[in-house]
Amino acid sequence: MEVLEIGAMNNAFNEKGEKMNTVKQLEELRNNISEWGRKNGITINGKVEGQMLKLNSEASEISEAILEGDGSKFIDAIGDTFVVMVMVADILKRELNSDELDLRMVGYDKKITIGRDDLDFGLLFKFQVELGELNDLIAKGRYDASFTALNEMLSALNALAEDSNNKLVECIEVAYNEIKDRVGFLTPDGVFVKSTDPEYENVVKQFKGK
Repeated sequence: MEVLEIGAMNNAFNEKGEKMNTVKQLEELRNNISEWGRKNGITINGKVEGQMLKLNSEASEISEAILEGDGSKFIDAIGDTFVVMVMVADILKRELNSDELDLRMVGYDKKITIGRDDLDFGLLFKFQVELGELNDLIAKGRYDASFTALNEMLSALNALAEDSNNKLVECIEVAYNEIKDRVGFLTPDGVFVKSTDPEYENVVKQFKGK
């Protein structure tokens, strides 16, 4: 598996001089999310195109939360977006990381409000640009090039969280805590069978590991 080192991320600081979320915290959450995706068959049987549809849906909720001025929804959307990004990376057999979460994407003068916090409008544009680039690469089957786009998108996602006075790792924790107890299995046909379904055990036995 190709890995992009993230050691330098531990030295990054935001504009207030506060140290960023530690590499250890981010890696632990990413690993937990990866294991959750594997156990539920998402990264075993899932198709990257299907997860990109999910990623676009989650990313749109970031904009929706901003329009509604809903801080809690914004945090959920940031975390949920990261979760699906991990699924995309794992299906592509890449390890979602970043050697530097770039917080220098500032200098825009248009602001929008999330609760009581002002958000740099340009950061949202940057995030959408990176998402569009990732969509384009996946649609063209350029999976190797998409690894770089994923990490650029991660940097933009982090910048969005930081600029709204949230920590990326805290947003991810919220999302993970919501999904960690959800149990089901995604079949190769793209059908997600919940653990409450009578056929769940048979589905897992039939498809797990294939």
